[in-house]
Amino acid sequence: MVVVDASEIGSQEQRDHLLTSPDDIDAGFVPHPNESAEEVAVAGGIVLLDGWRAASALNDVGALIWSCFDGERSLGAIVEELSGATGATAAEILPTVLAVTRQLGLEGFVRGVGFPDDPDWRLVPIVDLDVGEVVDDSNFTDLSGEDRTLAHLRGTEALLVNWSPDCGYCWAIAERLAVLVEPLSEKGVQLVLLAGGTAEANRVVAESVGLTCPMLVRTGGDDPFRGRGTPSCYHLDIAGRLISPIASGAESVLAMASELAGVDPISLLDDPLSDPAPAGTRYLLADNGACAPSSGSGPVTTWAGTRTYRLGDFHFGLRYDSDSTAGVLDALFGGGPVRDRRAGYSYSVALPGAAVATGTEGVSRELDLLVAGGRAQVRSRHPSRVLRALLWRLQDDIFGHEVPAGRLRVKATAVRVGDAAVLLQDTIDAFGSGFQARLARLGVALADVRFPEIDLATAELVVGEPRLDHDPAVLARLDRTVDSPAELPPVVPGRYPLLGWGVVWPGEHRLVEMAPWEAAAATLSLLWEAEDPPARLRDLGDLFTRIRGFGLWYHSEAELVEVVSGAVSALTAGTDLRL
Repeated sequence: MVVVDASEIGSQEQRDHLLTSPDDIDAGFVPHPNESAEEVAVAGGIVLLDGWRAASALNDVGALIWSCFDGERSLGAIVEELSGATGATAAEILPTVLAVTRQLGLEGFVRGVGFPDDPDWRLVPIVDLDVGEVVDDSNFTDLSGEDRTLAHLRGTEALLVNWSPDCGYCWAIAERLAVLVEPLSEKGVQLVLLAGGTAEANRVVAESVGLTCPMLVRTGGDDPFRGRGTPSCYHLDIAGRLISPIASGAESVLAMASELAGVDPISLLDDPLSDPAPAGTRYLLADNGACAPSSGSGPVTTWAGTRTYRLGDFHFGLRYDSDSTAGVLDALFGGGPVRDRRAGYSYSVALPGAAVATGTEGVSRELDLLVAGGRAQVRSRHPSRVLRALLWRLQDDIFGHEVPAGRLRVKATAVRVGDAAVLLQDTIDAFGSGFQARLARLGVALADVRFPEIDLATAELVVGEPRLDHDPAVLARLDRTVDSPAELPPVVPGRYPLLGWGVVWPGEHRLVEMAPWEAAAATLSLLWEAEDPPARLRDLGDLFTRIRGFGLWYHSEAELVEVVSGAVSALTAGTDLRL
């Protein structure tokens, strides 16, 4: 076999053409180790490390096979050498050597191995139209439920805007777009919003800012904006062809609309959107930003309005569900809101339970919510829990978080079990609103810190008090006891002994315990804003000699609940982790 070093070929297309699929590796393959790979001794085992890109735990057999990769010998030659050294036949050794090589190639430790032609290994491509191309027709409904297609726009120029009622960037320009509907029409351009979410959610947005243009709601079919965020827009001619390059991001969309309308929307507003912002004001939403594409419609909540607040040099917006919630937010941040619609909104807060906690209303049957990007981050019967979660997120968004020496922040979901804590994968709550209640019945409470912090010296989960400037009396006033089988008391600031850390781990069993070096390799990529991969890998290895690392494998919410239940029982009882 002729071996070509793919890294020396010029273009990506040429490199892709030369990649060897792991499935095609055979005895004639000559393995070239990735030059950036290094072996790290971790807690009694060996981990193959490539910076922050990949880490692979090697057992004794795997380490032996890896040590034979020199870029000169074929796998067949390596098998013969191992056969002579061990006394096993080549036929017995070859399957193991092939399996190890294929796996290491899959993980990127062997040069020239990959999947150049496998569509499952490619992201969904972003639609990238050239000027003059026709935008594909698709099916939608209008706000009255009538079926519509893009063909209904033929015969007039159109500014087709990719829109979401749960996008803070969209909200930031909604009122200015509303006043451009008529000037655009006078110029022969129809403004049309192609929206995600529900018809009702979009109707609320339209009515709140006076948007009178057509709104088409996605029905799940082909999407002419596939892969693009909100807001973005196409300027189409009467035949549905693209007149100019796509505009992406709030400011670019607004600039295109203003240019086509021939007017500055601010001059058309009876009441200015904002007061003059102090010099040096920064915004939580990035300049000309856009929200990532989302297929979810979010919680069914009617939002009453948006408040903008100032913390430090930052302006940020919060949607609220009622005047009562707005009052709570005003009190929490002290001094009340500022007038600056340019801030859009970053989070949405619903606190139907706040009036109950303060005694102004009876029992609320609705959950308190913290929503971001159209997805509920926290669902609770404790309004103080929602507000703490908001403060923790804003603290990260605005000021970041300097991790003290001897601690690690991780991308994981922290849960409280009794007086202790367990870490699970950060997508543990992705199944939906009922998952929290099923965990509660197991005695497991979800924590709301976005990046849990581990004290390496004590092997504890550290949940800190929100350091963002706020009035703690508001939280204290809203703390209350809720007797519900569907939710345990909130995880409040404090220290919790860490029992174990579980990650997704494919295998024959749904729950397996990992050796310390295996767990270190599996969790290294989950560290947040860390440096020096080998040192952090050793830190993790030491941590897993004191806590238990385990793998979870499941195919449904029911199986996930089952394996979490099994893990919690084993961790608290000190028994074997296997299911």
